Amino acid sequence: RFQDVARDRAQRVGIGGLPADLGAELNGRVGVARWVEAEGHFMVTVDGGRTVALPEENLKTPSGVVRTNAYTQGLFEKRSWMNHSCVPNSFGLALGGEGPPQEVQGGMVAIVALRDIRAGE
Repeated sequence: RFQDVARDRAQRVGIGGLPADLGAELNGRVGVARWVEAEGHFMVTVDGGRTVALPEENLKTPSGVVRTNAYTQGLFEKRSWMNHSCVPNSFGLALGGEGPPQEVQGGMVAIVALRDIRAGE
């Protein structure tokens, strides 16, 4: 398992995946995380000075975001918004070059719907 957030120094992180009221306030914000060994969690100070205790899984680093959202063909911003599903509603198709269809050669990927997709799905 990769450890994205450093425990030996303060580090800027993005915050995401928090539930309910705390998530509504903090998800999508950026803060500075510091590991508190005695308490076994990160303390994150967000803009405005508020400090909250958060688990590591809710702290996002640039390297973690790339590792989570990259495909073997590269990093595609909009394609990375799509979640995995064992019963997918669409698939990505590489465009623009010779070679196997899973290899992007021209830097473009088409998203092809396999069925009608409802808003928000």
